[in-house]
Amino acid sequence: MDVLGLFGWNQGGNVAHLGGALLGYFYAVKLKEGKDIGTGFERIMDTVASWFKPKSNLKTVHRSKQKTAYAGKTKDEFNTFNDQKKVDLILDKISKSGYESLTAEEKEFLFKAGKK
Repeated sequence: MDVLGLFGWNQGGNVAHLGGALLGYFYAVKLKEGKDIGTGFERIMDTVASWFKPKSNLKTVHRSKQKTAYAGKTKDEFNTFNDQKKVDLILDKISKSGYESLTAEEKEFLFKAGKK
């Protein structure tokens, strides 16, 4: 009907309908391919809409996403400290009940710690 209406009284409206149909088809084809061509427009509209939203009275607190300190130490220092504690516990076990009382994991950990 819009194609036939191109020769009638409301030519601009019919061209707009045909353009919308063509854009809708192109959008659907690209969406099927995995590309969303509307993300830029959505971002612009979200920005414009945010201008008219009331501001919150709450204070925003930003936190770093990655922890760099554990108990006042860096991650490497903390891991070294924990490894030393494990070694100390294994050595205490050896002094009380002998090397043969260690599990395979404890023997492997002690061997790896000796290589460092």
